[in-house]
Amino acid sequence: AEVLFQPSLLGLEQREAIHTTLLDVIAKCDLDLHRVLYSSVMLSGGSSMFPGLEQRLAAEMRARVPPMMASHVKVLAPPGRKYAVWRGGAVLASLDTFAQSCVSRERYEEEGPDIVHQRL
Repeated sequence: AEVLFQPSLLGLEQREAIHTTLLDVIAKCDLDLHRVLYSSVMLSGGSSMFPGLEQRLAAEMRARVPPMMASHVKVLAPPGRKYAVWRGGAVLASLDTFAQSCVSRERYEEEGPDIVHQRL
C-alpha cells in the first residue's frame, strides 16, 4: 500500500499521493463544505483492502489539514467496500432512467464534456 502514498516507489514521480490528491480535491470545494468532506472519506474498491490503509490515510490527512480541522478527519472503510463500486454501478445500470443518462462517443465528441453535466 505504500505506493499509494509514495508513487515514486514505482517510478511514478509525476503522480500525486492518494492523500495529496484527496486534499487537493477538498481544497477546490466550497470552504463551508470542508469540515463535512474531511469527516466523510469513504474507501471503496479492491485497493482499499490493504491492511492499515484507513488509519494511514487518516494520519496523513490529519498531518496536512489546518489544525482546527484535524479532529474532524474520519476515513471510513466499510466491510463490503471491495465490491461497493461494482454494486453501485450495477444498481445504476438497472435503473429505468439509466439509458437516458448515457452519452454516445459521437455525441461527446460533438458537444464536449458539458453534455455529461446536462445528462446528470
